[in-house]
Amino acid sequence: MTPPPPPPAVVSPAVIQESRILLAIIGGLICLLGLGILCGGGFGVTMLATMPFAKFTPPEVAEEERAALEALTQAVHRFQPLIAPAVVSAAVSCLTASAALIWLGIGTIQGRRWARKLLLAAGWGWCGSVALQFIGFLSMLPALMTWVESIAIPGPGGAPGTGSVAFSMAIQVVMNLISYAMSATPGVALIVLFSLRNVRLTCEQLDPGPNWTDRIPIEVLPLFLTLAVWSLQALTALPLIPGLVTLLPPELGWNGAAVLSAGLTVALLVTLSTWLVARMNPIGWWVLCAGTIVGTGLICLAHLRSDFPAIFRAALNLIPMPEAERAKFEQDLPPGMMENFGSFLQSCWVVVAVTGAAFLGYLGWIKRHFEPEAVRS
Repeated sequence: MTPPPPPPAVVSPAVIQESRILLAIIGGLICLLGLGILCGGGFGVTMLATMPFAKFTPPEVAEEERAALEALTQAVHRFQPLIAPAVVSAAVSCLTASAALIWLGIGTIQGRRWARKLLLAAGWGWCGSVALQFIGFLSMLPALMTWVESIAIPGPGGAPGTGSVAFSMAIQVVMNLISYAMSATPGVALIVLFSLRNVRLTCEQLDPGPNWTDRIPIEVLPLFLTLAVWSLQALTALPLIPGLVTLLPPELGWNGAAVLSAGLTVALLVTLSTWLVARMNPIGWWVLCAGTIVGTGLICLAHLRSDFPAIFRAALNLIPMPEAERAKFEQDLPPGMMENFGSFLQSCWVVVAVTGAAFLGYLGWIKRHFEPEAVRS
């Protein structure tokens, strides 16, 4: 029989007062962030919704400017099927993110245990995602070096300077390491602040009753938050797929029904996994593990079979510019640039494989929490 948990430690009123001031400051900043997202997102959604009614061609402009503005007008008209779904998707995402942040901010001000645990898990999830991105960047370095050597300016002997390329890559690694470390700062701040002993004890004393986060271990909670964000993104992106497929040229071979079915399947699987992980159901772990293996394999296969130069040319046709300038732009491109860059992207399938393997390693690490004995306890 599992022994009952020890009673929470008693905290002095002075410590509680100091911790509540800190929690009020942090919660207020989180609420302000939520309001900022609401205002900024609302402005962006309004601009996007009014775009079809905007007139880009004033009566008196130069001929070159008129051609550019007419190209922009044609692009807006071409993207018209995407505007309404994009407005709905952006509005739902903005409102959800703003409401979640304000909810977390108010819970932090009140000293709720669930708010502390969610924000602590958010910090770990943030740092984990940054670490995963850096691992992906490191796995991309061999392909990046090969591509840089292929486009490097020949040295005095007629061959690219291999030493200079290696030195440039080393500088790039250091710069990216600094950049990733700086981008991890918000996550580190959340971990440090909400791991403070006085903050934890204050929240436990102010909110001693049970809550829904108690059944999810802190090692699993970042996964739940990540899946919840992915689920929202996948569901809000579904209305965009039909209009997006109609914009792509038929020579790429993208079938709208197949793409929509694949998107719907992914959204449903991620949503189901989110629900199962929230309940600490062992089936959720197996669904995630199988989905990661199958998804990583399919993405790598699609990456290797993709014709990236054709995709680039199709993307150029979507850029709003006059046809004369478009033709000149394509002629001014260095010979073989699209093919070289396409080969570089095709060789980056290893990034997907390595990050997928790292995520599988994390799933293996938390599997002990999904064992039947752990779930019952």
